[in-house]
Amino acid sequence: MKHTCYLFVLFAALIMTGCEPNNPKTPEIKGVGAFSISFDNQVTFAPSNLVYNRVDNKWHLADNPWDILGAKILASPSYDYQNPSESIYNYMYISDVNMFAREIDIFGWGTGNNPTLVGNDYTDFPIFAEWGKNIIGNDRTKQWRTLTKDEWEYILFKRYDADKLLAYIIVDGIGGLLLFPDNWVHPDGIKLTTGFNPDFFAGYNYLDSEEVLQVQEKGAIFLPFTAKRYPGEYRLEVLYMDGYYWTSSDKDEQYSYAIKFTEKNILLVQLDRATGIAVRLAKDLTK
Repeated sequence: MKHTCYLFVLFAALIMTGCEPNNPKTPEIKGVGAFSISFDNQVTFAPSNLVYNRVDNKWHLADNPWDILGAKILASPSYDYQNPSESIYNYMYISDVNMFAREIDIFGWGTGNNPTLVGNDYTDFPIFAEWGKNIIGNDRTKQWRTLTKDEWEYILFKRYDADKLLAYIIVDGIGGLLLFPDNWVHPDGIKLTTGFNPDFFAGYNYLDSEEVLQVQEKGAIFLPFTAKRYPGEYRLEVLYMDGYYWTSSDKDEQYSYAIKFTEKNILLVQLDRATGIAVRLAKDLTK
């Protein structure tokens, strides 16, 4: 009888200590384009960046995943992706595309209730107003949300095979990061070098727009390099090799978290809340 009790206790202990491994495999997939944000929760992403039309006072998603403010300048032949050392600048300032444009896709932190707010500093952004609570395109209200710092961290670094579920690509002159869902199945006929490569120019992929749409149909999302607006300024810094996207998480009363990816690394950074950067929304998948 004692031996039976000991065996039962040992069996129970093994179950308790093995609940969640350090590098858990993907849980049950809930559909195409499912990204794990924790061991048992997943989301699907909007196909493109958030845009606000200041004339119609309406929100919508960009027409294409590679569409960003200043895209025509980013695609300029003056920047040579194959020979970056020969290019004069890796960014430039523009004044003709700014916060006074008809449509904007660069926002201060948590400006779902006041998208055109520029502000002088973080004191103009005391609370986070969720962008996804608005009517986005033809969707109902509260269909989307902004991921937290921890959720982005899980997608980028902690989910199963996270380091393999990404690729750097250039499409129609626009560079950026391609993220693959948990159940990624590579489409035939499209060549991609996946995984993080600290030497961007040794690991990037040239894709045309049709190929990007094909991988998007399989559930991948493209996060293009973006523009950035510094606190209190109306002009934009168009970034050739940097992408910034807000999370919903704050660090303190001045700084909030964003994801940043460059040709060399991917990381979470702290930005003054008055900084203007891009937003990519997500939608929870039900269990």
